Amino acid sequence: MDYFISGTDTDIGKTYVTSLLLKAFETIGVDVQGIKAVQTGCKLTSDGGMAAPDVLSYLEKSKTVKASAIECFEMPCSPHLAARLENKKINPKSLLGKIKALSKKADVNLIEGAGGLLVPLTDKWTIIDMIEALDCEIILVVGNKLGCINHALLSIEAIKNRGLKLKAIVMNNLYGSQDEITEDNIKVISKAAKEAFVCRLEKNAAYGELLPLARFLLKKKKMKDEDILEFDREHIWHPYTSTINPLPVYHAETTKGVHIKLKDGAQLIDGMSSWWCAIHGYRHPQLISALKNQADAMPHIMFGGFTHKPAVSLCKNLLSIAPRSLAHVFLCDSGSVAVEVALKMAVQYWHAAGKTEKKLIITPKGGYFGDTLGAMSVCDPVGGMHIKFEKILPKQIFTSRPSRRFAEKLEMRDMDEIRSVIEKNRGEIAAFIIEPVVQGAGGMWMYSPEYLKEIRRLCDENEIILILDEIATGFGRTGKMFACEWADIEPDIMCVGKALTGGVLSLAATMASKEIAAGISRDGGSLMHGPTFMANPMACNVADASINLLKSYNWQEKVFSIQKIMTDEMEKIKGLEGVADIRILGAIGVVEMERQVNVAKIQNYFVTKHSVNIRPFGRLIYIMPPFIISRNEIIALTDAIYHSINEKQWE
Repeated sequence: MDYFISGTDTDIGKTYVTSLLLKAFETIGVDVQGIKAVQTGCKLTSDGGMAAPDVLSYLEKSKTVKASAIECFEMPCSPHLAARLENKKINPKSLLGKIKALSKKADVNLIEGAGGLLVPLTDKWTIIDMIEALDCEIILVVGNKLGCINHALLSIEAIKNRGLKLKAIVMNNLYGSQDEITEDNIKVISKAAKEAFVCRLEKNAAYGELLPLARFLLKKKKMKDEDILEFDREHIWHPYTSTINPLPVYHAETTKGVHIKLKDGAQLIDGMSSWWCAIHGYRHPQLISALKNQADAMPHIMFGGFTHKPAVSLCKNLLSIAPRSLAHVFLCDSGSVAVEVALKMAVQYWHAAGKTEKKLIITPKGGYFGDTLGAMSVCDPVGGMHIKFEKILPKQIFTSRPSRRFAEKLEMRDMDEIRSVIEKNRGEIAAFIIEPVVQGAGGMWMYSPEYLKEIRRLCDENEIILILDEIATGFGRTGKMFACEWADIEPDIMCVGKALTGGVLSLAATMASKEIAAGISRDGGSLMHGPTFMANPMACNVADASINLLKSYNWQEKVFSIQKIMTDEMEKIKGLEGVADIRILGAIGVVEMERQVNVAKIQNYFVTKHSVNIRPFGRLIYIMPPFIISRNEIIALTDAIYHSINEKQWE
């Protein structure tokens, strides 16, 4: 449990407050430690070292409290200048590492900064950057005097703008007065701080005045965690699990980059990109900025009768990277809805053309397209998760799953069955829907792009609309911007979602060719679909920023680097008992087991023993990490999979 103690300025009593709070924690019986990240104004000792006066003041308050200063400089000035005057530099990575190492030595750590939040530690790194990197909650010390309101409100605003948590404010009455000014200061600052615990500290106070704050910091944290988990177990229904005997959940507190921080302090490397959507990692500053800016201007407006710049900019950006055959964009709220819209487009197109008998959808077995009714009707009819609903689902046409692996050459006989099925039913088939190259949640099967090329030809020959579901494969996941590029084909309709917003908000899109859009719209026709939150401005602005971010760097090189590392590291998994197959393409790595995986058991193993987030399903243990993941982090994921299988944690 770490708290960062910062102030609105220098000489407002941060060290005084830290010392008293350390003593308060000690009195309660808590294993507590004070850490001074950077100390300036230190005195040289006889042995050539430096004595940190602030740390000494901690120890004067107690005989047992641990306290230490990490970086010490002689000149009493801003840390970056004090370091420069000694021909030194503060190394952010090293400083963070030392703080984190020290913090393991106590249950509660009070980390004190230097001066205010924006005090520079280097030319580019400030105190608030350090707080964000440490992911600490903040205790803000305010010198309760004339003029403090402005400094306090600016500090509170800076904390909010960074998305950090202001836990408490200590109003330090430096001059001992309790007049109208100091009383009003407390009222104004308390109102701005809202949920923060605000307390007053009188001049020459004893540690007892901070005992309520110490108890609040302990009690509030513990109670909140217990309440959340208990309520979750009793009342919240998680995906693909029961309410009587639910799969276990882990209390996530914050996310950043490729990491998930749990409430108990554990840091997990995320191998799932939050179900494949967080391709840029979590809390990317460009995406968060796009979200906040749009939230301030216009969080939402109905799309019926209105338009807005975020939607227009996004659609223009999306069409610039999409297959050239696509010219119209229908924005909706989720991948499943995008599939529903695509199916309705196909059926409505033929209805408008007077061919009302063309209403069936053809698709290979093994696919997964979502959990809504229409989407379920084209999911795998036997091994899929929607078998219980077969009696209420529309009856569609299924053919065998593509048999050739990704790198294998297609033979003409491989298409005999599908040719026969199409020939028999061509008068009733409205569309062919498929996940290009990779069948996702239906089994992570990676098949030959030549199969897709043949499907495109058969659709053209038989008046069948080709729908490609790029919800999981789009935006670079397979090594191409869209997976259909592996086959050098273009669809009539294409669905995208998941990574569209970089994992920040829910948004999806169904794109159609001019011919499809014109066919539906002939004679005054309208597409009969309109989600309430269609084209939500915040989601559109974030999605636009996410596409621009993807365009700004060589994502393809990064994805193929991930593929190579996974290929090398998963080689050792091939010979393990129980492994049926290994498949890798782009930033997708799949280990297929011979039998069903025990999800609860293996996920607990991944979290508690290897500090990784990997969530298997069916017989598959797979990873689809964010594109920003490092080599060592990928190896941590593959090592966790290796050990889980070798130690039979999957059974």
